[in-house]
Amino acid sequence: MGAKQFSDSLLAEYLLRYNELRLQYLDYIVSNTVMNIWMQKWFLAFLPFHNTSPDGCHGFMPSAQWFLD
Repeated sequence: MGAKQFSDSLLAEYLLRYNELRLQYLDYIVSNTVMNIWMQKWFLAFLPFHNTSPDGCHGFMPSAQWFLD
């Protein structure tokens, strides 16, 4: 496996883990919907993987060149 293929497979693993966390977050929100409506509690949006805001995941992924170096 070359550096590019390794980088791509690592990105796939990062995105899989990100999607698992997003699913857990959404499942938590859905399971507490009745309580949230009663308490008028609001949840933050789950930010995209490549979001660069202070609260975001920043989507850092080492490049193939980084692995070669």
